[in-house]
Amino acid sequence: MNDEIGILIRRLQRAHKARKEAESLLEEKSLELYKANKVLEEKEEFSRAILDAVSNGIISLGSSGEILSSNFAACRMFGYDEEAMLKLDFSSLISNHGLSPASFIKFRVEKGFDNPNNAQAKRKDRSTFPVEITISELDVAEERYIALIRDVSEREHAEQAIHKLANYDKLTGLPNMDLFRIRIVPQLAYARRNKQRGAMLAIDINRFSDINESFGRNAGDTLLKEISTRLKDCVRNYDSISVLPKQGRDNNGEIARLGGDEFLIFVSDITAINDAARVSTRLLERLRQPYEIEGLETVLTASVGIAIYPDDGKNFEDLLRNASTTKNYSKKLGPDHFSFYDSSMNDAALQRLTLENELRNAVEREEFLVYFQPKADINSQKIVAAEALVRWQHPERGILSPGLFIEEAEKIGLLGPISEWVLEQTCRQIATWINQGLPSIVVSVNLSNQQFHDGDLPERVELLIKSYDIPPSALELELTETIVMENADQAIEQVNQLKQLGITLSIDDFGTGYSSLSYLRRLKVDKLKIDQSFVRHVPGGKEEVGIVESIISLGKNFGMELIAEGVETKEQFDFLREAGCDQAQGYLISKPTPANEMVWEFTS
Repeated sequence: MNDEIGILIRRLQRAHKARKEAESLLEEKSLELYKANKVLEEKEEFSRAILDAVSNGIISLGSSGEILSSNFAACRMFGYDEEAMLKLDFSSLISNHGLSPASFIKFRVEKGFDNPNNAQAKRKDRSTFPVEITISELDVAEERYIALIRDVSEREHAEQAIHKLANYDKLTGLPNMDLFRIRIVPQLAYARRNKQRGAMLAIDINRFSDINESFGRNAGDTLLKEISTRLKDCVRNYDSISVLPKQGRDNNGEIARLGGDEFLIFVSDITAINDAARVSTRLLERLRQPYEIEGLETVLTASVGIAIYPDDGKNFEDLLRNASTTKNYSKKLGPDHFSFYDSSMNDAALQRLTLENELRNAVEREEFLVYFQPKADINSQKIVAAEALVRWQHPERGILSPGLFIEEAEKIGLLGPISEWVLEQTCRQIATWINQGLPSIVVSVNLSNQQFHDGDLPERVELLIKSYDIPPSALELELTETIVMENADQAIEQVNQLKQLGITLSIDDFGTGYSSLSYLRRLKVDKLKIDQSFVRHVPGGKEEVGIVESIISLGKNFGMELIAEGVETKEQFDFLREAGCDQAQGYLISKPTPANEMVWEFTS
């Protein structure tokens, strides 16, 4: 009996021990499981924190497009809280282009990660914004997917801003030349296929620089904005102005600003060239209406050149060139003119361009010569002076007189350098004649506008006189009335400085400009030259006789010598002597000649 009890006790002890061991093992495993769960939770929380920190939206999707989860960025992007997001499907957020959510997801998965889809997304408030979407498989077995959504609004805004800077004029908002060309070239192709006509209008605002000089650049910019607005108002009301053509909308007119005060308009699908004339008339009338600048009314005029497609050009470049050429022609006709292109204008423009290039080469190669035309004292009939006159020794056309190139040289800024060269050559020649023992005479040189208004003219003249060791009294500088009156106060100061050097000064072509008698008196120049346009008609023309006699009387009252230009006959010479003129210059005495052929004697 005792043995059986002992066996039972031992069994109970073993069972108790086994249970203790099992409980201990279970406790140990439970602790491990708890720790594992804790780590997993921490990892999930960490992963969630990472997902919420990402700026792009991340949404997990089921096979039918239902939303299973979303990160904070996605909720913020679409304007929903997380709970509300889980009640939506993908098509509530993204335009699926007519596909079912499942088909759209499959389509995007097949496109792959490297081909994000541009789409329009919808916020809770129903506003839309552009996004890029990439969808990939998350769990093939459970058909779960992950969508990465990137808001590209700022990028699109930046791209639009860059496009605007690259293609539009910053001041007026009008297309620049590059965009204008891009728009017009397809219109020309369309017109060619459909046998239509178009018109290129080049517009120039006359004397716009006066606005900038008088009121400042800010006022000028404000005026340019108003001008561009008026131009837009003048084209047909269904035309597209300064925006890219919209689908289904007529686009029969384009406006571009070339910079400064120049504009271009292209009008397509015109039935007759008179349509272009009507547009031009409307433009000129609208632009001529008064503008208000700083409380003052200002009136501007314009010049328009018209080139018709395909008559005057079959491509953009030809139309632009011919319209611009015609615009320049219109400017010469005066304010508020429009002109149609004529091929002779292009020939003239080509000739001017050729002349410009040849002139630039001539300055570099010093292809110019100085001729001298003597002046005779009317009473003693002795040669007492001469005028230096420039000639161009053209390599192909021979010796060219100033009338063939001086105007163009002034336009392109070369008259200053040419005149400076003539001045130095004249000083050199005066020194040569003195060294040769020839009679002492005064040699005059015409000053250009650029020369005279350069602040250091007196210093340059003084340097030349000293360099060639000539007496200042041997040099005479001729000014036109226009040069003097452009800035009369500066002219007076310059003249006084030159006279202090001992230089003789004269007013050339007197009577053709706009001299004020008060300024003429203050200038205290030494001589007046009577323009040949008056001398030509004496003594027969009563009006010209009165003008010449008045100029001589005026000059005498101011203590000046009088020189008559263009004297060609003995009758003119005798009349001038009786009228009290001091010197005569013209073909009666001698034509202009090279220095070595200079005439030193004259007998009437």
